[in-house]
Amino acid sequence: MRLFVSLPKGLFMLNKIGEMINRLFGEPNNTRGFSPNDSSQMKKIFSGHSFADILPYEAYDEENGLFIGKNSLGFVIETSPLLGADHSIQAEVSSIFEDILQEGDSIQCLLWADHRVGLILDKWEGARKEAKEIIKEIAKKRAEYFKNSAQLSSRMFRFILSYSVPKTNDPSLISSLITKKERILKTLSSFVYAYSWSANQFLESVGALVNFTSQREVKKERWNWCETLSNQLVNGGSIQWNEDGLEWKNDTNMSFKSFRATKTPDHWSLNQMQCLIGDLLRDAYRMKYPFYLHYGVHCPNQSKEENNFWKRSQFVEKQGQSLVLLRTIPDLGSELKECESVRAGLLGGSKFVLTQLSAGVWAAPQEIVCAEQSIKSLFRINQFTVVENHYLHLPQFLASLPMTWAEYVSDLKSLGGLLKTTLACECVNLVPMQGEWQGTVNSPGMLMLGRRGQVINWNPFDNKGGNYNIVVIGRSGSGKSVFMQDLLLSGLGTGAKVFILEVGRSFEKMCDLVGGQHIEFSKESPSPICLNPFTHISKEDEDARNESFSALKSIISCMVDPAGTTRHQDGLIEMAIRQAWDKKYNQATITDVVDSLYACQDGVANTIAVMLMSYTKQGVYAKYFEGENNINFTNPMVLIELEELKDKKDLQAVVLQLCIMTITNKALLGDRKTPFYICIDEAWDLLRAKQSSSFIETLARRLRKYYGSLVIGTQGFEEFFNSPGAQAAFDNSDWMCLLKQKDTSISKLNFSEHKKKMLESLSSPHEDFREVMICDADGGYPIARIVLDPFSKLLYSTKPEEYSRLKELTQLGMSTSAAINHMVGEYAAR
Repeated sequence: MRLFVSLPKGLFMLNKIGEMINRLFGEPNNTRGFSPNDSSQMKKIFSGHSFADILPYEAYDEENGLFIGKNSLGFVIETSPLLGADHSIQAEVSSIFEDILQEGDSIQCLLWADHRVGLILDKWEGARKEAKEIIKEIAKKRAEYFKNSAQLSSRMFRFILSYSVPKTNDPSLISSLITKKERILKTLSSFVYAYSWSANQFLESVGALVNFTSQREVKKERWNWCETLSNQLVNGGSIQWNEDGLEWKNDTNMSFKSFRATKTPDHWSLNQMQCLIGDLLRDAYRMKYPFYLHYGVHCPNQSKEENNFWKRSQFVEKQGQSLVLLRTIPDLGSELKECESVRAGLLGGSKFVLTQLSAGVWAAPQEIVCAEQSIKSLFRINQFTVVENHYLHLPQFLASLPMTWAEYVSDLKSLGGLLKTTLACECVNLVPMQGEWQGTVNSPGMLMLGRRGQVINWNPFDNKGGNYNIVVIGRSGSGKSVFMQDLLLSGLGTGAKVFILEVGRSFEKMCDLVGGQHIEFSKESPSPICLNPFTHISKEDEDARNESFSALKSIISCMVDPAGTTRHQDGLIEMAIRQAWDKKYNQATITDVVDSLYACQDGVANTIAVMLMSYTKQGVYAKYFEGENNINFTNPMVLIELEELKDKKDLQAVVLQLCIMTITNKALLGDRKTPFYICIDEAWDLLRAKQSSSFIETLARRLRKYYGSLVIGTQGFEEFFNSPGAQAAFDNSDWMCLLKQKDTSISKLNFSEHKKKMLESLSSPHEDFREVMICDADGGYPIARIVLDPFSKLLYSTKPEEYSRLKELTQLGMSTSAAINHMVGEYAAR
């Protein structure tokens, strides 16, 4: 990669920049006497030079994990970004600047919105390599859409802290630097995941900044200890430097501009730094372009800085004694307060530091003006004043690269006005360490985006401290069905089993697409369905058997009286269940339970037996309960449609619970390593029976042991509190996924004002995405966007016209997949 300069006439800082560049190239200074109207000598400086010549990186000390520069040593630590910060975290970060940073040393904090998400998406897609072909096809389309869509700004927020010191002859320099690295790692690891960079990681990350392209793929690099790191960083192409920015000339030409903050808010904190990566509530103030935030801190000679301060403070205080000057100099009062504050800080043990908060943004040449306005607007609404680094884009870019301040800070000081003197105790407030929720990163799951572009991977089974149950609530048209289908399809792709019980056929299309098993209780069924609850009860596992008995007691109580049974009745039912089991084990039926009740010669028991008659071999529902349970759950996806039983509410509710019991009994016989979902969508009428509360509560607590998740979907919070079974599910779910709600519902919730505000901000269904607030048991409530590729949009669509078109094409002989692809082509051609 070569560097070319194109600077206009009238360059007012030509001499100083020329001196700096000569130092970077290691050449004698020949810029004295430059004419401000002639940049030909500046162009001469750059002719024939590789960009690697102005980079300071020499080698890597693998034994000590340190990087060696031309005139410096350093290390790099990367952490997962913060998601907010309390006082304890603020204090921990502050200790790095107050306790560890020493005179002559520099710390650089880089928050990079890294757009190279190809590796993450490939990993997400690769987790489905054992899935059915259609699921692999869906995953491939989704990953490609995230990589290639012009509408998406998918990225990974990365926080990179580097520490650099000047080379000296001090024999303890290396050991001292290693100690500082260990201390910083220990401090950061107390609240985030942190690790130090190797040479390969350095080359991959810094190389991506130096050789910037719009490509989404991560280029793997291998360190060659025989060659300088600077030479290994540069990979062809060129950079054009002009007064208005830099131009990367390579496979994807990109323009770059840099900015620095000249004024910051009077009151600011580490937590508020999340505002500078994009406004959480307003789309207009979010960055859709690749960018970074950089905060550099250098600890200068303290004696010199203190002398300068005392001289300045004495002068200001003397002025402050004059009432005339106080009235005529508007800023004098604030200067007096600042001097007082600095004096208090010094007495408290703080030290002076030189700092700079800066930002950089890349965009296509035709979009760089929009990118500039975006970053200026974002800073402006947060009360920051930023200015463009006219003529200085190259020096500022170099000074944003890790470990460069030990090399360049003297040049930054010589350019004048670029650095701000402050106290180390104030540094923590401007550390750009805030990012956006990444989801559950330990296992592949559902693919989404944050509002600020962060790629999110969410898997409800990645919850070590609690259960995996989920309640999904969204008003009609909010995208609830889309969210649930994508959640379950994602689970199927990564090896989970999925059991869906629904009334309304929302999942029928997805079931057909993946070749799932579709169970219907209709007259047209090829063979009668038997749900005998005794068939799959475990003989060997006593604990599992007792749990099955408990569930069966709730189901039979519901058969007896949906309004509820007494403790006496429940005791008789449990006794009859155990007696039936002791006589026939897995061959027992509801008829055997009734026979046991009659044998009690108890009036209440006889009444219960009569009330159960419909479910015995003499009853109208005999075909569903007599014989061996014949529901085959070998298919990884089973859809149980209860629509045909809607005219038999009593039977429908019992069938729902028996299907769930059959599923869980099967799970008891599994390996307890394969995750499974039991999804109930819009079936609250079936859980209104009083006994359903006990059944659902037992189920919700039981599933975690067998790696199961209960997923409940409904349109409003009210439905949870109007149904005992729904309430039990709500109370025993660690995950709550909220889509757009009615305003009247939100006002009634026992949420904090901020949480209510975030819930109210959820967008109405959008053509390109749906928004969901994912609440966890620890109090977090990030917002994610379900972004669908064109194929998935049609797969999950509930629009009547699209459903009719799909049916029309499948009736012509097309598979569901082929029909959807055909429809995608039709829409693209419009």
